[in-house]
Amino acid sequence: MDTTIETITNTKEIVDNIRREIEGARGTHIWDDYVNALRLISQVVFTRSSGFILELIQNAEDSGLDMTEPGRFEIRMNKQRVKISHNGRPFNENDVKAISGIRSSKKPERGFLGYLGIGFKSVLKITDSPEIYSNGFQFKFDRTHWTDPSSSPWHVIPIWIDEPSEPVDASRTTFVIPFREPTDASRIVDEIKKIRLELYLFLRWLRTIEITDEISGEHWTLENLGENQEGISTLKSDGEERRFKFFHRNVQVPEWVKDDRLTQEYRANVTQREIAIGFALDENGNLVTEGLRDYSKKTLRKRFASLDEFLKSWNGAERKDAIIEELNKEGLLFEPLAEEVGKNLDPFDLICHVAFDQPPLTRRDRVENVRKRDVFTKYGAKARAVLEALLQKYQDEGVMALDDPRILRVAPFDVMGTPVELLKQFGGRKGFEKAVHELQSVLYEKAA
Repeated sequence: MDTTIETITNTKEIVDNIRREIEGARGTHIWDDYVNALRLISQVVFTRSSGFILELIQNAEDSGLDMTEPGRFEIRMNKQRVKISHNGRPFNENDVKAISGIRSSKKPERGFLGYLGIGFKSVLKITDSPEIYSNGFQFKFDRTHWTDPSSSPWHVIPIWIDEPSEPVDASRTTFVIPFREPTDASRIVDEIKKIRLELYLFLRWLRTIEITDEISGEHWTLENLGENQEGISTLKSDGEERRFKFFHRNVQVPEWVKDDRLTQEYRANVTQREIAIGFALDENGNLVTEGLRDYSKKTLRKRFASLDEFLKSWNGAERKDAIIEELNKEGLLFEPLAEEVGKNLDPFDLICHVAFDQPPLTRRDRVENVRKRDVFTKYGAKARAVLEALLQKYQDEGVMALDDPRILRVAPFDVMGTPVELLKQFGGRKGFEKAVHELQSVLYEKAA
């Protein structure tokens, strides 16, 4: 038999066997529980639609562990899809099983960054039919394949692809991710353009990240040109070189961390972890320094090119705290920044004021504006009391996750009734979340 045909036969058999094994659970409670868990993971755990890019970069970095060939990661985008490929270790049977589930084939004690089985699910924020091509494997997860996808774990049932949807390089691992909505394309392009050189602080194997916008024809590359004898790394972006001094140190995991239940369950064999820190250097090798306010403004303007872009992102987010969490990950320190600015400001006003020079409103100002509008009249007395208490908690403590029902377990809500009783005042959880989102719309309506 021809070697190519034999490879395709073997890989197809593996994919088909995995599919049959999962479908064998149809009609059981395991099937239903799997559906619910996957819905939660794909739409709730991952908060940013563009987060899948970093997840796939992490997976590519992990796949290059112990490889000598420099890593290359390529992103190509158009209005229909984003196509990602890399030259790391190709898929094997275990990888296909991991991505066709919610487990990981990776070993954190070896220094892996991501979780292939879980991290890949982040693509489901923007697509219904991601395709994977690697080492003779060619399969997809396709919501449109199923007559009743809402009651099917289509997210993990691999479907063999007879003919690739577009040309792919057989020597590389490739992901073709069609956009669910046409509007996703421009948003993802904007987010991908914000990938920064500092990403290399966490990357050892990947040396080149190449990005092509097939819509505009733009093309740019992020490169790690390596270290000199003094341990200074030169990074290059769009022809501009910048120099960094990176420090990496392995530290032993403390005993009190090892005793943690989750650590024992998921990372029991991890005895040490790496800590990395990087400093930007000028052309003379001197440390580049700047104030917290200047750094915050520069970082925010890289993320949001204009006030309108920030407001659009903020108003479009159901979870406001998710935006804050993402900015924290990028190095934004809101508490020290608020202390420096010297005002009792919401993160929303800190961003508007520091990044876009808008006159700020304090949390008290915003709450008073809501009260003047008298927006609670359509609710019953008990529901109004809950919303008023939420406003007060926001004003006094700066609580952002106002739509999280768990907040109803603490004071002062615990004396108003049980969480279930309080949610019933809004017609259930969805009604409560809708009411809070309406409240937040008014709360942030006046951007100063």
